[in-house]
Amino acid sequence: MDGLSTRKRATARAVIVPAETVTPAKPKTRVFVLLQNRLLRNALIRVFRRRNLEVVGYGSQEQATAKEITNSGCDVLLLDFFDRQWVSLFNDDAQNAGKAVKIVVIGMREEHDQFLEAIRCGVTGYLLNDASLDDTVAAIRTAAYGQASCPPQMCATLFHSVAQIAQDDHARKMAHLTLRQQRLMRLVASGLTNKEIAAELGLSQFTVKRHMSRIFKRLGAHSRAEAAEALRACG
Repeated sequence: MDGLSTRKRATARAVIVPAETVTPAKPKTRVFVLLQNRLLRNALIRVFRRRNLEVVGYGSQEQATAKEITNSGCDVLLLDFFDRQWVSLFNDDAQNAGKAVKIVVIGMREEHDQFLEAIRCGVTGYLLNDASLDDTVAAIRTAAYGQASCPPQMCATLFHSVAQIAQDDHARKMAHLTLRQQRLMRLVASGLTNKEIAAELGLSQFTVKRHMSRIFKRLGAHSRAEAAEALRACG
């Protein structure tokens, strides 16, 4: 408990730290610390200041507004919660103000759906609740350089999601082919030439070439190999 009255809690605001008057020899990463746990927040602020990270503001979700965070000039926003609606609103505000603020969330559970949703909402750093201080500092610096970071055990989830998106995309394209074109593509995938396909389907080679041209266009393919790969990708 913070020891504050209910009335004081309702009027509490995030603290905006004044810009440093002395320009450091090495540019610091500017961080806004928005954590619900006050003890953790204070501890991390002390650590960050020893690690060449400039804390430009801090508070809890209830105390800070998206505008305050954007106006603080921070490079990275550190959160210990993930709220899709809140993060989306913050991103909209940051984009409207022309500010590119990276988001790092810490203390997360190993929930694959939440992890993927966080990525879709623009989170570039995702740390589980067993992450160390070094992991947190590294994730902040990585985000500030425009790169992403996530726990190794979550990488498989990310790769699977990307592969599924690609498979669904190929399946949607394949669905636009006629039954004859789909059958023709199976023959292409099996390695048959246009002449052999024409004989198999009882068509002229000219008709097969015309079908292939239409298939390439619908699949966005530039060669027989690409078209065949699209067929294999959608199973």
